[in-house]
Formats: sequence, C-alpha cells, structure tokens
Amino acid sequence: MKRISIKLRITLFIAIIITVLSVGFMMLTVRFASAASEFQLKDMLRDEVNNLYNQFEFKESGKNENPSGGFFGKEPPADTAAPPVSNEAKFPSGGGKEPMYELIVPENIDYQPQDVNLYVHSTLKKSTVSVGGGALPKGIVFDKTWKIEEIITLDGYYLYVRFIDEPGASQEGIWICGTIDTSNALSAAYNTTKYAVILIPIIIVLATVFAYLATKRAFKPVAKITEAAASIAGSKDLSQRLNMGNGKGEIQVLASTFDSMLESIERNFEKEKQFTSDASHELRTPVAVIMAQSEFALDSKATEEDRIESLKSIHRQSLKMNKLLSELLSLARSDNKTEVMEKESFDICELAEIVVEELKPDSDAKGIKTKVVSSAPITVNADHSQIMRVLINLIDNAIKYGKEGGNVTVSIEDKGDGHVLCSVEDDGIGISEENLKQVWNRFYRADTARTATNNGSSGLGLSMVKSIIEAHGGKVSAESVLGEGSVFTFEL
Repeated sequence: MKRISIKLRITLFIAIIITVLSVGFMMLTVRFASAASEFQLKDMLRDEVNNLYNQFEFKESGKNENPSGGFFGKEPPADTAAPPVSNEAKFPSGGGKEPMYELIVPENIDYQPQDVNLYVHSTLKKSTVSVGGGALPKGIVFDKTWKIEEIITLDGYYLYVRFIDEPGASQEGIWICGTIDTSNALSAAYNTTKYAVILIPIIIVLATVFAYLATKRAFKPVAKITEAAASIAGSKDLSQRLNMGNGKGEIQVLASTFDSMLESIERNFEKEKQFTSDASHELRTPVAVIMAQSEFALDSKATEEDRIESLKSIHRQSLKMNKLLSELLSLARSDNKTEVMEKESFDICELAEIVVEELKPDSDAKGIKTKVVSSAPITVNADHSQIMRVLINLIDNAIKYGKEGGNVTVSIEDKGDGHVLCSVEDDGIGISEENLKQVWNRFYRADTARTATNNGSSGLGLSMVKSIIEAHGGKVSAESVLGEGSVFTFEL
C-alpha cells in the first residue's frame, strides 16, 4: 500500500481535529441552547404571572361595624337595615372594629400573553367581587397543594403559582397560575441542532480545503530542498545552494542548515581532493626514485659499488615513505578519533630539553643557538610520546627555517589551573600573512614546490601538531613576520 504524503496526512489530521471540535461544539451549543431556552421560558412564565399578581390588591377602605355581615369591600345598600347587635358582636374578639377591605381587580386581563397561559382561581369568602378567568391546559386540574412561587414541571408544562391571601380568611384567596409548554425549549434546541448539522459539514470541508492549501504552501520550500538535493546528487555539484534567506521560520532554518551542510561537505570534499592529490604527489617521487634505482641496480653493467649506492638511495626513499605513511596513519586515526592516548604526568620542561639535545646536531650545523626558557619544572598530564612529536616538529621547523647563526627559543609557562603555554620562536625567514592562515593545512608549505626535497618536509608536521594538541583539548596558534621570524604556540 502506497503511503500517503505528509501534506495529506497533516490535512487529514487537521480535518479530524476540526471534526471532533465541531461535533463537541455542536453538542455544547445544543445543550446551551436548550438550557438557555428553558431558562428563557421559565423567566417569561415568572414575569407574566408576577405582572398579573401585582395588579391584584386588597386595599383597606374603612371599619366594618358589622363583623358578621356578608359584604366585603363594599358598604351595604342604604335600604338595608342592619340587624341590631350588641357591643360584643360589633367588636369581636379584642373589642375593636374589624378593618374593611376593597379588592382591586385589573381590567381587560390578557390570559394568553406571548406563549404563557394564565389562570386565576378564586376561593374568596368575604368579598362580593367575582374573580376568575383563563384556563389551565387540557389534562391539568387545579390543586391547592401546588407549591407557591416555585416553577414545577407538570404533564409537559412549566407551572408557576402565586397566591394572594384574603385578609381575615385563613388559607383563602386568589391563586394566579401560569403555564407554558416545555416543547418550546425542545423546539429551540431542535432548530439549533438543525442549523449546526447543516453548517458543520460545510465548515469541515472548507477548513480541510484551506488546511491542504496552507500545508501545500508551507511545504513548497521542502519541495525546493528535495529538488536541490536531487540536482546535486545527479550533477555532483556541491557548489549549489538554496539561498532562501536566514529567517526564523522552521523551513527557512532547515534550508539555512542545509546550505551550511552543503558548504561543510564541499569544503571537506575539496580538502579530501587536495589531500589525495598531495599524498599521491608526495609518494610519486620516492616511488619513482626506488623504481629507477632498482632498474639501475639490476642492470648487468652496474658495478658492485653502483648497486650499493642504489640500495642506499632506495633505503632513504623507503624511510621517507615510511615516515609519510606513519604521519598519514596518525592523522587518519586522529580524524576518526581512534588514536589511543596514554596519558601520564611528566615534566614538559625536561622533555623540551631532551628534544633540544636530540636536535642539537641539526642546530649546530646551521650555527643556531637553541635554549629552553622556564622558571621551574612544570608537570603536565598528557601522552608523553605525542607531546614529544609536537615539540620535535615545532623545534625542527624552527631550525630548518631559521637563519644561519640565529636563535631558537622554547618558552614554557605555567598559566595556573592546570594550563600550560609553550611557544617555539625563531628569527628566520618568517611566513607571509596570506600563507600563515594555511600553515595548519595538510601538505601545505610556504613554497608551493610539490617535492619532498623541501628540507625533508612532507607538509604534514604542523597538521599533526594541531591534531595532537586538539585531541588533548588544547589549541594552537601562529604568529609571523616575513623576514623576521615566527612564533608557534600551543596550550594544554
């Protein structure tokens, strides 16, 4: 099965996320719409009942001299004679007069405001005013036990009841009831769901399309990187670059990193090409000499003395080749980090004295005075044999390129915290500024003659010095003035 592209996978992922969020949002919206509609219906029911409730009022209008009379809220007719009563009857219980109340009834009551059905039920005992109206929904019968001022659900309706207590009549008065169909809330939720079901698929489709277009646009630089990589692989031209700028976007960072990688690969590739070319050239001369001397020694006309001289020449060239191969092997091991270091503590000043003494015949041959300058013995923890190779290379170079009758000074200084600074200074021919930058390159010599006769140098000495010191965690540097001399320094 063919794997789908990253663009399509991202698009599908976004589509799934949007679908899940949309469905979840729809469910929340429906639930919220239902709750909001329910709250709105209850609030509407409560407002309409309270509005009607506030229009009814028992208002005190005077004192009734006949507490047992049948009129309430009105004076008896003028032609009606009140029966004689005693003082006790006229002023019941406490001996006072009973207050007289008038019932104020709203006119033109609307029993069906909005979606609310109102119903007024009266159980007045003392009032002669007729009160009542409206109707309860079919199937609902008035019940005095209904909870007052609390919305209840009854047979598919919300019911809200307020009670006006009749003065002087216990548990008698006016019930104002309001009902509203609960299906109205379900209808609002249904409409919300219907619109959500229609809109959500459209939103998902549009979001998916825009996500794909955005992903395609975002991955456009990746396609460019892919094309560039394919072009480089086909043409083997490492000089090509993406050149997409140095922005902070992820793709731009990737492109910039890709360019840096190409630059590093190209640089290393050129170095390897140069190294291979130089190594071949360095080996060509001794191999040619060995072949020529071998042919000469095998010639029947060659004398015994000629053969011996040829063997000596072959031996010298073999030693040069052995030294060159040994240095190449050491550098290769250093590059691959397979060089095994056997660190030990030793006095580097003493080691420098030994190297100077070993190279004394070479320095004496040119009349060069070589000395080691140090205030006290300085102990370092390093590979003894490798540090000796470093000192031999640096001091030997100083002698080779030093002037006749000149001076070579080896200075060693303890910098504290376990750091040691060692410098080898000569007053010889020096190195130009442009050549000084390249002296650490392999097979590089200030004179560009590609022969191994340059004072016996192969051009690998300083490269090996740098490799050894860096393997010890140190660093190297060089300073020089053309015609005045050079200073090579390393720090451990």
